[in-house]
Amino acid sequence: MEAFGPQRKEIISATLPAPHLSAALFRSRRFALGLDVKRPLTALSVVTAALDLRPRHVSNLIEAGKLRWAFDIRTRSARAREVRIWRESILEFAGLQPPPNPPMTDDEEFTAILLQILPPEEDPPPPPSPIALVFCHVPRPEPSVSAAILARSFSCAEGHIANLIRNRLLLPAGKNSRGRLLVTRASVIQFLRQRRIL
Repeated sequence: MEAFGPQRKEIISATLPAPHLSAALFRSRRFALGLDVKRPLTALSVVTAALDLRPRHVSNLIEAGKLRWAFDIRTRSARAREVRIWRESILEFAGLQPPPNPPMTDDEEFTAILLQILPPEEDPPPPPSPIALVFCHVPRPEPSVSAAILARSFSCAEGHIANLIRNRLLLPAGKNSRGRLLVTRASVIQFLRQRRIL
């Protein structure tokens, strides 16, 4: 699957067979950006435009299992769902990418999603000194991802990530050397497990 391939920005060609998509929609800049590999979870508004369907129809596809991986990233106080759909699910439904062969288990596919959403750590907080670890019992920093990268992966504003942290749906992990907020990777994994739409 592409989750394990080169991380490159990809614009889908209108010449590929796509029974559910029109050539005009393929050529639209909005659709191309919506399928950027750096944004593995695609916003519902982009999906409805790309598939030329109403939001309710897209929701029906999710509930029917035709768009197999979707998540609700709303905050605790929000009434309306904030739906995000995995990019590969959209490509499979559009006929642009075959399903995994041999088939993958849910756990294996979830791991593939995480590989796209959670890139290797960049500039993690410096570890405490050995002396501090011995004498002060300072815990080692948890594996983390920057809020900025997570917001891009979730196709949302960085402020939305901050709100999820305020709601304790995601857990902070300090700041990196550039002063950017970090989020624990474990809390992102738990959040996505709990927020999958079935």
